[in-house]
This record gives sequence, C-alpha cells and structure tokens, in this order.
Amino acid sequence: MISDIRVPYKAGFFFKLTLSHILHIRKWRTRQLRVWFPSPFHIHRKKMSCFCFFPSRRGRRMKIASFNARRFGIKKCTDSKVFPIITEIVSRYDITILLEVFDAKEKAAKKLVEQLNNTCENGASYKYIISKPLGRSDYKEQYLFIYREDMVSVKDQYQYEDKQKGDEDAFAREPFIVRFESKKTAVNDFVLIPVHTTPKDSCKEIDELYDVYLVVKEKWGTQNIMLLGDFNADGSYVSAKKMKTIRLRTDKCFHWLISDDKDTTATNTTDCSYDRYMHLYNNTSCRICTHSIHTSDGSLPNEPAQRASSCS
Repeated sequence: MISDIRVPYKAGFFFKLTLSHILHIRKWRTRQLRVWFPSPFHIHRKKMSCFCFFPSRRGRRMKIASFNARRFGIKKCTDSKVFPIITEIVSRYDITILLEVFDAKEKAAKKLVEQLNNTCENGASYKYIISKPLGRSDYKEQYLFIYREDMVSVKDQYQYEDKQKGDEDAFAREPFIVRFESKKTAVNDFVLIPVHTTPKDSCKEIDELYDVYLVVKEKWGTQNIMLLGDFNADGSYVSAKKMKTIRLRTDKCFHWLISDDKDTTATNTTDCSYDRYMHLYNNTSCRICTHSIHTSDGSLPNEPAQRASSCS
C-alpha cells in the first residue's frame, strides 16, 4: 500500500531561520509513503546545504549532513558571530561532512569539536576525522567529518589514490572515504563518499565517482555506499546532455535523491541542483520506504543575508 502526502515547507534559510532537508528511510509494516513537494525547495545559501539519511531500527534515526562551509578554518572559528551559527548547525546531526575546509594543523576542527562538546544540551560527545590537504596546486582543501561517538564509530578510512591506469589525476580533490559502524541503526555498516568537484571539470569528476564506488565496493565488500557533497551538477557545468553520459546516471542501480529540477541554492539569480546525494537501489537495507521534509524555524526572522554569506 502506498500513501501520498503533500508536504508544505518554507524555502531558504539564514541559518538561525533554518530549513533542514531530511530523508527518512524506514520500514513501517507494509506501507510506503510517497512524499510530493509543492515547488522547488531551497536548502542552502551559497552552497551551505544539508542532506540527511536515516537508517533506522525501532524508530531510531540517524541524521547525516553535508555542506560546503566556504573556506572553513581557524578564522571562522574565531568569529564571534559566525562560529556559534556553524556550531549550532553541526549539533543537529549525527554525522556532518564539511567541504572546502582549510585546516592543515587541525586547529579549527579541534575547536569546533571542543565547542560542540561544551555546549550541546543533548549530552552528545563529538569526535572528528579529517583528510590531508588535497589539490593539484598550492590551493588545497580538506574533507572534515564530525560525528557523534554515541551513535557511530569509524571502522575504516581510505584516501582515494586517483591512479587509475589511463585516467590518472581525475579529481582535483580526491574523495576521502570513511566507513562507519553503528549498533543503533538498521544499517550498521555503511560508507560515505564525499566530493567537492571543480566546476569546470565537474562532469568528468562525477563520472569518475563510479570508479571510486567500484574500488570501495571491492575493497570493503559492501554496497552500503552513499555519495554526497557539492557536485556542481547542473547549470553550465553539467548540462542535461552531459548528464546522460555520466555512469552514475546511466546505471539504474543508483538513486539520485535530489532530482535535476530541484534548486539547491537560495539566491534569486540561480536555479541549479549543484548539491547531490545518492545511494544504491539494490541495497534493500537502504531502500527508501518513507521520506519527508522537516523544517525548523528559529526566532530571528530578520537575520541578515550578510551573516549567512559569511558562513558559507
């Protein structure tokens, strides 16, 4: 039995006035819920986006977020206006992946985790794992995972080497892949593959993620694999014609949770699905049976756009 639900929501957010895009993945007897969204939804301002996945058991939910924090480093951690906002956002999730991180000495990561552990009202304890600086030139970024250690633990990690014969150095910032395990969810062993593509090469890099998936699948023997991040997968970077050549799209085993017609920006000048989130259809544990969107509005309706822009 399939029931249809239409979900109203507000578009856009200024961090304190926050929209969280949440996907529930849960079996509930024999019923499935199909959720319809009334119009394109906006879930970030300038690449600050949150996507959530819920493997669940007995109603237990896990929230996973990924967003481009735009040059996140110690400077933002010392900004008395910006840092509390970032901390509050990260505190909502069990696993948060920050993209475009500049923190070679890990000072910002340590400060953020320390702040989370000192201020979180839910009593959660956070840890982090971070990649080395990645890039072809002096400009290098890192992938930063922040996670609740009462919900998950790091089982393994792997820095993709990007040395595939005949197609070396396909990524400007090779994916830093982390395998998690959890005793509190139906999916107790899963892999997250984040990526921040270079806009001019995004089509090629997104296609190459298929090879990353194959390597991870063989390395760890699992199909509980999710790919997420700032794909730059729309607009002039990836046209509809180019999208048809990407293996992650042509292989019907992959479920793109954010469709091409959804605007993942919050500006009035763009209407693009840059940020994406996908998993495998053939993984029964991760098959979407229920999905919905939850919104959480803060108490600052006049939060200035400049403040949001400084965060991402």
